[in-house]
Order: sequence, then C-alpha cells, then structure tokens
Amino acid sequence: DNFIWGSTPDYARSQADWNLFDVFSETQVPTQDSIRVRRVYGEVSTPVGIFRFGRMGSHWGLGMLRNDGNCLDCDFGDTVDRFQFVTEPFSGWFVAPMIDFNQEGPSSFENDSLGQPWDRSQYDDAHSLVLAIARRDTEQQAKAKLDNGGFVLNGGVHFSYRTQQNAPTALLGAAAPEWVNRKAQLYVPDVWVKFERKQFRLELEAAAVLGSIG
Repeated sequence: DNFIWGSTPDYARSQADWNLFDVFSETQVPTQDSIRVRRVYGEVSTPVGIFRFGRMGSHWGLGMLRNDGNCLDCDFGDTVDRFQFVTEPFSGWFVAPMIDFNQEGPSSFENDSLGQPWDRSQYDDAHSLVLAIARRDTEQQAKAKLDNGGFVLNGGVHFSYRTQQNAPTALLGAAAPEWVNRKAQLYVPDVWVKFERKQFRLELEAAAVLGSIG
C-alpha cells in the first residue's frame, strides 16, 4: 500500500537491542500493514454465464460514475459487496443482473464483540438492484477490427434502484441502535457509447441520480 522499500529499518525504535545508527540496519520492521487486501471475490462458471460474489471492483463506461481504479498507479477506486451474474445471450451482448449491499449499519464489531460479527439490525440496510446491458468487444476483437480497417461500436445501459427505509443515528458504541425514518429511493441510469476507428475514438457517457429522500 504505497510502501517504500527500505523505509522501516530496525533503527531508532523502542527496543534497546536495535541499531543506534541506521547504516547498521540488517532487517525491516514494518510499523503498519504493507499489504492491504481491498477485494476478495469468487467466480463460478456455468453453461449459461458467470456467477461472481464477494467484494469486487465496480466499473462502467468511461468510469465517470463508477471507476474501479485498476490502473497501475491508481490509489483509489469503487469497491462493492455484490452478487453478480453475467450472461451472453447473443454474441457480444452481455446482460448482468446484480445485488449490491451498500450499507448494513452498525454491527457487533464496533462493540468489540468476540466471534463472528453480525449485523445488529436489518432495519437500516441500504441495498441496490442493478441491471447492466452492454454490447462490448474484447480487447482482441477490437484490435482485430481496427487493424483490418473496420470500426468498433460499443455501449450500453447501467441502471440501479437503491432503497433505504431507515438510517442509523446512534453512536456506534451505543447499547441499542436508533434510527431516523429515511424513506429513500434512488434511480440511477447511466448510458455509455463508444465509437472507435484506428485514427480516432469518440466516447460519451451520461448519468443521473434521481429519486426522493425523507
């Protein structure tokens, strides 16, 4: 996680037997986690599509609203807890229904409870039903079309419906959760299209966050 090689030598630390001068350092003693696991998810391949589940990156179109931050020098990105099924009913056309767990509210983890953490209430959850439909070429298919003088036309629609009836207001360490009546409904359409030839590329994305909140 942006760790610099050689930045934590055994020098000038709290233990008396460590080196007085950094030039004598023979080992590295990390003072923080040098590797952070941000995403873990699984995939199950079936005859009709791929089922994904876990904490995964979320990306759509140009990345205007959802950007997974997967580039080599990216420090941030959108990560979701999701169930997703991706199927290809026609060649090059993909349909992906999803369920996102956006917010579960306070859990037993905040109270330093032992054992497996559990959600203290289903009363404050915010979940999303998502459907994405896209026409998309793979990198190899797109390269072959462009090298042969053709063009690439990709695009699609990503739509999310998110709800939350109540929101937690009590401090995380409170004995019992308290709520405010949220009555939130969000409708998030996101349209993306890309036209590309070997000499140029035109790519557009338009999105909106609509709905109501109490």
